[in-house]
Amino acid sequence: MSSNDNTDWAATYPGFHDTFNMIERICSVFSLLGCIFIISTFCLSERFQKPINRLCFFATFGNLATNVATLMGRDFVLSPHGAGCQFQAFLIQMFMPADAFWVLAMAINVYLIFERQYDAQKLRAMEKFYFLGCYGLTFIIALAYIFIQTPKKGKMYGDATLWCWISPEWDIFRIATFYGPVWVSIGFTFFIYIRAGRDIYKNHRQIKKFNITSSLGGPVDDTLVSRKVTEVCVTHEMANEIGLVDLERNNRAQGRSNDSAPHSAEQRNVAIFQMRTVLLHGIVSHMDTLELQPCLLSGSP
Repeated sequence: MSSNDNTDWAATYPGFHDTFNMIERICSVFSLLGCIFIISTFCLSERFQKPINRLCFFATFGNLATNVATLMGRDFVLSPHGAGCQFQAFLIQMFMPADAFWVLAMAINVYLIFERQYDAQKLRAMEKFYFLGCYGLTFIIALAYIFIQTPKKGKMYGDATLWCWISPEWDIFRIATFYGPVWVSIGFTFFIYIRAGRDIYKNHRQIKKFNITSSLGGPVDDTLVSRKVTEVCVTHEMANEIGLVDLERNNRAQGRSNDSAPHSAEQRNVAIFQMRTVLLHGIVSHMDTLELQPCLLSGSP
């Protein structure tokens, strides 16, 4: 859209800019209140200070800067070479796409937990790379655009109708450094969550079909097993201390026990219940690295 097209549109619909400017600022106020709520909640409650919430906390500061830019509205579009217009365009170019990148970082955490068995400590070590990707790269691009100009097209930052941003003469860079990377990030995010959801669904079906019988040929006595479960404690330990990896470990331990001494039917029932519990709780633990770890699941000696 060229500058002449913007002028014709404004002339055809009087008050168009003022209406959108008002809506923009109202929505920005609600967004600011949401950012303040997220920051306050995260800082005041340790229960929310988990890896997935930490990334949301970091992304909130980018949203704050974006809201500052959108609250400025069209106040500086008539002076595209002024410091106010250049500053607004810099904020939009740096922080607005970073929000989509932080969402992708959250999805990458889900992938690392499910596929690579990352624990909370390893996830925290990844945060510096997320910062470089979400804020570092966008900062370099946004800063460089301030100094780019040609005699024919002028400065890269200028009037973008609703605010100051990449001017219509440079609109190809809107696709290359804003819309394109954002849509790619959204695509990868959808792919990761769909794959994780598929794995959860498959594990859920495995639990429903997990009907191992004892050596006597009878089904597992759930009432008998329930009396053998002492307690379930909630911990904030590493994410891979329970899950599918521990299920395999329990299987190997059970195999060694079978070789060393015979078990009663009652003990075998308890062992089967233990594997079910570990598998189910492992799925839950992958979602936010909060583990439900069985403290004592053993039969009578």
